[in-house]
Amino acid sequence: MPAIEPQVLDLGTGNFHKTGLIEYWVCNEDKQGYCCKFLFVFDGQTCPYHLHKFKH
Repeated sequence: MPAIEPQVLDLGTGNFHKTGLIEYWVCNEDKQGYCCKFLFVFDGQTCPYHLHKFKH
């Protein structure tokens, strides 16, 4: 893993252990038009369905 700080997210639920994930942003290149991140969830943990209508 790159030497970056993980983002520990509860996705607004206030209950990370039930609904949440950990993100490691590897790169976010606006000019090149891509980003790369690793997402981790624990056994039994869920991440709500969502989408981005626009990603800058």
